[in-house]
Amino acid sequence: MALTLAVVPRSSEASPARPLDAMLGAVADAARPLLGPRYRSEPTVRPDLSLNGGAVAQWAADGETDVFYTLKGRWAASTSPRTATPLWRAMASASGQLRYSEPVWGTYMAVMGDKSTERLFAWNTVPTVEAVHYAQDADYTYVSNRPLLIALAMNDGDLGRVELDVEQYLPEYLNFGFSIGGATPYKGVSTLKPRSTLAVVDGEIGFGPAPIADRIELAEKENERHTGAAELAEAFQAATRRCVDRRYSDQVQLRLSGGLDSRIILGLLKGHSALEITAVTQGGKDSPDAAVATILAERAGVPHRVVYPELTDDDGFIESMRRSIFESQGFMPSEALTAPYAAAAPVNGREMLAAGQWPLFKGVLDKSGKNTLDEVRAKLFGVDARMLNSELNQKTRNAVAGWMSSVHGLSNLEYLYAYARDIRSSRYLQPHNIQVDRVSQLMYPFLDSQVAAVADVLPAINRMRNIAAFLAVEKIWPEAVRVPTPANGRFRFEITQPMEGVSGPYYAERMAVAPPFEGPLIRPESVDRPAFRDYVGDPFRSVARYLVDSPRYEILRPMLGDAMQDIVQRLTEMPVNEALAPYPDLPPARIVRLRLWRLLLADLWLERSWMSLSD
Repeated sequence: MALTLAVVPRSSEASPARPLDAMLGAVADAARPLLGPRYRSEPTVRPDLSLNGGAVAQWAADGETDVFYTLKGRWAASTSPRTATPLWRAMASASGQLRYSEPVWGTYMAVMGDKSTERLFAWNTVPTVEAVHYAQDADYTYVSNRPLLIALAMNDGDLGRVELDVEQYLPEYLNFGFSIGGATPYKGVSTLKPRSTLAVVDGEIGFGPAPIADRIELAEKENERHTGAAELAEAFQAATRRCVDRRYSDQVQLRLSGGLDSRIILGLLKGHSALEITAVTQGGKDSPDAAVATILAERAGVPHRVVYPELTDDDGFIESMRRSIFESQGFMPSEALTAPYAAAAPVNGREMLAAGQWPLFKGVLDKSGKNTLDEVRAKLFGVDARMLNSELNQKTRNAVAGWMSSVHGLSNLEYLYAYARDIRSSRYLQPHNIQVDRVSQLMYPFLDSQVAAVADVLPAINRMRNIAAFLAVEKIWPEAVRVPTPANGRFRFEITQPMEGVSGPYYAERMAVAPPFEGPLIRPESVDRPAFRDYVGDPFRSVARYLVDSPRYEILRPMLGDAMQDIVQRLTEMPVNEALAPYPDLPPARIVRLRLWRLLLADLWLERSWMSLSD
């Protein structure tokens, strides 16, 4: 992805107090150690893109081309390679709204303008992993796919002056793992709302609907359960071709768990002879994922490695948690329990990373018929969203309610799908993708806007019960539906028995138990060092003690409800390595651990020492 920062003066009447070229130079100097080794150290700056002298700065990796195009004064910038020219050609407007004259599928943030005007428009594809972020100060309006770049620009490249958003971002992170309301780690920098376009006109910000694209039409099938499967398979294949065409390396690491998502990706990639694929399964020797992934890799004819996840920092657990914030450019990882582990961990230095990532087409929250209002509220507000004091809990609840009011749905099921589309497969993934992108180019076909467009129109039952996904993988790689699923997991439509007209002749083979994994396990030496092992082996007491001993706990403690404060204190007094069984009044162990590790990340985020790390 090209890291893109557009800056527009607030006024054409007077010169800004801070010259634009000097400010962008300071941003480039400050950003250099933070953006990651994959990116060129200097951005390409396109000046004078509007009457009042706006500019676009872009940091790109070698081989990532066509991220900016201009002709006759009109210009388009994209964060995805080979999309700026198609965007310039495809975008039009009518009746005051942007429209695609032809599809430009992919995963990107786009910014467009015209040198003869003082107008700029920015939007992003869905899922929103390359989100539009924006801010204003007295001199400029800023737009970027990285809030860090805006925060640096607002402070003339001085990271020490950048303010963290403790009031908005921190409470939502603690309760949900990400911001629903649109806050970022940096005060004053916001995220564009879902389904929207940002308009900057004469230096002022406005909002409108996302650009209109043609709706995908599904061919009706005699067996209605097959409706949408062909279109989904076609979207998978087209999205994969785009990823291959836009690659900057032939080396691909495929994260292969053996589940539905990863076997689809393996089937899609194995037909591209130009790629050198290495399948990697993360887990231990007894992992059912490793057993199934071994079979899939053998049948696909690709090399396979089973590895214990590497740390982000070999020096230990606390250091790894701190570095995960640095690598996410100030975001705290949404998955606190995986935060100590390296997101990319390339097998080869110059590499793509391929993975399934939160697919919309198989149902995320919309996966059952139990969709009463109370059940929908429970899913959306979250079982782990109760750790703060009553005032802050209500504040984060209001953020969810604010998002719900933006969805014009007539059924509860629509709200669950919209949450997956707007939030779960978007805001949730953003820190992870930033962390990977700095080292390895992303290859996530499921995040392509064409795949999302098909998911939007799939019959709900075919999406919810994995029927369309199963039939699509059967078309792409028939051999994949003959392989067992990990730990006797089943496709939802086959939970109790095969489905006539869908399951096909290989149901019994899918239901078989895979032979145990017997190959070598690659285990980094650093995970056995006390600085890591003692925290992971004693995850409650060790983290609780670290928190209460930290001077920043005086900031965090008042934010917590009485029950959570009590849990933290009690855990500091528990014996070493004791499980939570003697404490039956506590929430489930995973929830306690999740909350503690979020608090630890919050402590390290407030510490700000992650800002001074480097590669």
